Amino acid sequence: MLGDSAGHLYSCNSEGECKDHGEQGKWIYAMAVYGGKLWLSNFDPGGPFAGHLHFCNAKGVCKDHGKKGNEITAMAVYERRLWLGDTRGHLFACDAEGECPDYGEKAHWIDAMAVYDGKLWLSDTWSRLFSCDAFGVCKEKHRGEGEWIDAMAVYGGKLWLGDRAGHLFSCNAEGVCKDHEKKGDRIYAMAV
Repeated sequence: MLGDSAGHLYSCNSEGECKDHGEQGKWIYAMAVYGGKLWLSNFDPGGPFAGHLHFCNAKGVCKDHGKKGNEITAMAVYERRLWLGDTRGHLFACDAEGECPDYGEKAHWIDAMAVYDGKLWLSDTWSRLFSCDAFGVCKEKHRGEGEWIDAMAVYGGKLWLGDRAGHLFSCNAEGVCKDHEKKGDRIYAMAV
């Protein structure tokens, strides 16, 4: 599945042929699979879909669960819950029914999340890196010198980060990060 900035959801086959399942709000920004469903968020600054959370079945039929925060910019599955981060830096933990208690402000605008070394890791627009436990208690682990951290992935026993300046970083569980230099333009996404 993929989502676009117009809010359309697509399912694609291995030949690259895609079916448009229609508009599911505006600007699909984050997605995660949780509880056998695809969950997605809308990024619609000041608009009617800002902060809305949807879940979709395999046929692309989606249900809007309403506003869960500001614009939801990051999602990860951790400790049997779907975790959300928004542009206010708030952290939410959702159950399979879409009930999402707010754990409060943990950072500035949360832009990326990953599960690494038994913790939920998140980054913010001030180049800070946090590790959080299943109770939503977060500790700052690293304060970067660079740009916003937009992308995060786990690979080879390390947490990898990509920033808006195009730098790639690898970090250990203590939050010690090595800059692997500029790899290109702004790094928006990573996957393993």
